[in-house]
Amino acid sequence: MSTPTNRASAMPLDGDAEQLEAMSPTTSGPAAHWRTLALEIGLILAGGVIGTLARVGVSLTLGHALDHGFPWDIAFINVSGALGIGLLAGWRDPHSRRHELLWLAGAVGFMGAYTTFSSFALGIVTLAITGQTLLALLYATGSTAAGLVAVEAGMALGKRLRC
Repeated sequence: MSTPTNRASAMPLDGDAEQLEAMSPTTSGPAAHWRTLALEIGLILAGGVIGTLARVGVSLTLGHALDHGFPWDIAFINVSGALGIGLLAGWRDPHSRRHELLWLAGAVGFMGAYTTFSSFALGIVTLAITGQTLLALLYATGSTAAGLVAVEAGMALGKRLRC
């Protein structure tokens, strides 16, 4: 039987809930379920905090550097977020829960906080109500198209990196 030290060092982020429960000292029951749920929620929260900080960092950096009346920071965040979630989705095996905890932290937590659909929509409306309707349409279609291409590219890259 392994010691708690070995069990802790063997706990990978690419495990799923069943693997985590199997590693716990009590392998079944409500206590194991709640510990697993707490870990999953903690990973989502941690990813969300980091994603929020990354979004603010990008927005402050690009927003000030490229402030020309066009929301370059939000466009970059949405496209890079699309690439990132595509990368994670392509890397994740859809037929198993092998990388479930990394998915929860990265896709659900980080990307959920990092990407900015509401800000994207606000940018479109702001451009439109200031009389820049053509620019609003170009921003909406360009960002959407770039995001779709980025997700597809990320998925292809993720599948190549899948272990």
